[in-house]
Amino acid sequence: MALQPQERAFELSSEDLKTLMKSGRSLRVAKGEEIFSAGDDPDTLWLVKEGRVHMTKTSSAGAESLVAFYGPGQSFCSAASIINKPFPCSARAAVDSELVAVPSSSFRKLFDQLPVFAKRLLTEMAPQFCDAHCDCALNVENVETRLATTMLRLDKQFQHGAIPFTRQELAQMVNTTVESCIRTLSAWNKKGWIEGGRGEVLVKNREALEQMIQG
Repeated sequence: MALQPQERAFELSSEDLKTLMKSGRSLRVAKGEEIFSAGDDPDTLWLVKEGRVHMTKTSSAGAESLVAFYGPGQSFCSAASIINKPFPCSARAAVDSELVAVPSSSFRKLFDQLPVFAKRLLTEMAPQFCDAHCDCALNVENVETRLATTMLRLDKQFQHGAIPFTRQELAQMVNTTVESCIRTLSAWNKKGWIEGGRGEVLVKNREALEQMIQG
């Protein structure tokens, strides 16, 4: 099944996209189902056709962090497939999703054969690495600053619409307890900075969050 035009992976030409899709297979994954675990061999390149996938990392103490998420038209953990190293994180379907699985061997051949594909993939991956470095630096900040920074970034990613994450998922993104996350968001809700619903949050006052980060 072909990706919809607005969801086309890697901005490939129709012919190159057809070549990529020919090498893969589509499959449905239910919400909460694990796609791969940290330490698994990267024998597959995964693309999201519909839905959303969360990448998580579990600490030695058993605490789970949500380190990244991917939506339609995006691949996840491509770097492991390129360098042929075990997946560093686990992947799980955040909602009912449809994925495309491409064997890593076929993917690496395509990477060599399709320069536009390779360029687009690297362009997609570069901001992810930058965000990861920023998140590492952000860990020294207090919970409110970490959460405000994350909320503003998500607000931009979801084009100022509803951010479709639960309080627990937001807590995992900023490495804090659910209780601390709920307490902070409740305070912001009372101030009118955000508006919360079941499983989503809407940023209402970006300037207030920005000012809080700046101190």
